[in-house]
Amino acid sequence: MSTHASSLPPNISLNLLGAEIEQLHSECRSRYPHHDFFNPPSTSIFTRRRNGSSPPKNFKVKIQLNNSSNLSTDISARSGCDRLDENVRGFEQDAAPSPFLLVVVGLSISLFASNLYYAQPLLTTITSDLHLAPSWAGSIVSAGQVGYALGLLMLVPMADSVENKRLVLICWFFTLIGLIGLATAQSAAVFLFSAAVVGFFSSGAQILLPYLSHIIPELRRGRVIGAIMAGVLTSVMLARPFALFVASAFDWRAVYYLSGVATFSAGAVLWRTMPARMPNRRIRYRETLLSMCKLFRNEAEVKRRTVYQALLFASFTMFWTVSPIVLTEHFAFSQTQIGLFALAGAGGVFAAPLAGRVSDRGSTRAGTTVASLLVVASFSLSIWSVETGILLALVSAAVVIDASIQTAQVLSRIVVLEVNSKIRGRINALYMTIVYLSGAAGSILGVSLYFSFGWTAVAILGVVAGLGVLVGVMTESSRPRPALS
Repeated sequence: MSTHASSLPPNISLNLLGAEIEQLHSECRSRYPHHDFFNPPSTSIFTRRRNGSSPPKNFKVKIQLNNSSNLSTDISARSGCDRLDENVRGFEQDAAPSPFLLVVVGLSISLFASNLYYAQPLLTTITSDLHLAPSWAGSIVSAGQVGYALGLLMLVPMADSVENKRLVLICWFFTLIGLIGLATAQSAAVFLFSAAVVGFFSSGAQILLPYLSHIIPELRRGRVIGAIMAGVLTSVMLARPFALFVASAFDWRAVYYLSGVATFSAGAVLWRTMPARMPNRRIRYRETLLSMCKLFRNEAEVKRRTVYQALLFASFTMFWTVSPIVLTEHFAFSQTQIGLFALAGAGGVFAAPLAGRVSDRGSTRAGTTVASLLVVASFSLSIWSVETGILLALVSAAVVIDASIQTAQVLSRIVVLEVNSKIRGRINALYMTIVYLSGAAGSILGVSLYFSFGWTAVAILGVVAGLGVLVGVMTESSRPRPALS
């Protein structure tokens, strides 16, 4: 039976005990060159061999996966690696996280992420109710995004030094407090402060995603994370129409009350079902923060993906912050109609699982090239749509913009989550901090540009962002990213 090295997860260690170790040891090392095989000292083995006694027929093999699970099996010298292949494959399936845990964690990430988007389509309503100047409407969205960026920078790096479940539950508790503040705010100051608190602790989503990457075997990682990201992105896209429909039926405050109920429920289930995970090496918080930039500088591919996604995410938030205003002023849309528009735009999330498969095939560069071209084309189409009043063209642009930017997001996240597991939390934190600060800038800049120069100026900036990514991808080294077999 033949196989090759990639059929084993990357962090399996094998302890070979018993007689004739050298034969099996040599065969396994040649078949699995990327894994460590070592022989722990055993006095009884060497004594028997010196005395000339017959060696036992079987070996005892101990397989450790992710330093958390064990499987022991007896394998013979003749069929050593073949039996090893079978046992490792079965063990990998047993050690993988349960579907229920994946669903619970995915829903929790979705709720954390959605908190940043409820206000986007409700800008005019909240601004009017809280007596905020229209030119400052973008701050309603950017307050949460800035809070999120600060949480990514200050809170998420602790995932490399603090037990992850405890950290996630702390984020859950304070997010719930912030949602209550949003629902009961009577002034712009209270709302903006509460939005920043919710944003800061909603960064717990970026603790959960690397947590998943630690417990999902490498061969399934791209596919599973792609599927989870599809669910997360679906919830983000649906957050806008959900907020509009609830606000239309009740009041904008009801959106945050309902989010609080959902957040409380998800946190309770996480508390009961999420396995604890302690980082292998605990480092001081100050050292964690100081090391981030140095580690980031050494990750050339991650730096490129950060620039690409920062440009694309800024154009994404710009589009969805300004488009409700455009729909109200140019198409005379009601809140319900804007909700239907946002719902149509959510169709773009179906690109996320496809992006995971593209990544698994080693086609990250090609996928990013296509995504950036589509962003350029869609923003160009939106200019013509607004000038001519053809709504269908604007809906099409929204769907393609969402699909393209979410595709690039999934591709970039998989690259980020493939860095060394000891630094993954810090690299992910800095990556997402830069991306969300760009998103906050996009929200503010988009509203300012629109009220000063109109939609054309906003769309041109989106085209420039897409072209910037395209130029960056085209000037990369042509060496493709290795595919996972």
